[in-house]
Amino acid sequence: MFSVALDESTDTADIAQLAIFIRGIDETLSVTEEFLGLVPMMDTTTANDIFNSLLGVLNRVGLDWPRAVSIATNSTPSMIGNKAGVATKFREKYRLYVEDVNCEHFTVFRARRHCVASR
Repeated sequence: MFSVALDESTDTADIAQLAIFIRGIDETLSVTEEFLGLVPMMDTTTANDIFNSLLGVLNRVGLDWPRAVSIATNSTPSMIGNKAGVATKFREKYRLYVEDVNCEHFTVFRARRHCVASR
């Protein structure tokens, strides 16, 4: 089984970067975590752009979709939007490989960012 975590942020050159991580557990209950990539988002950062970049990285590593259990990301609309967010697109892709039509065994985790202002 595996979970995916991703975050999009802008670097000092004002280029959006998508960080992608994966955490997996095997049959012996060994947990592994890997940084899969930092993908520059050269044009726009729509849900489609982010999802396509995510798919490219996950396909490159030979992802076994039926073993997906969750995705973790921030709470921006492009990430968690109910109609077209990355998490929704990920869930739809997952549905193509499993019989769990309601995706009851798939979870979306949303991180909230807290900003601290200093004087």
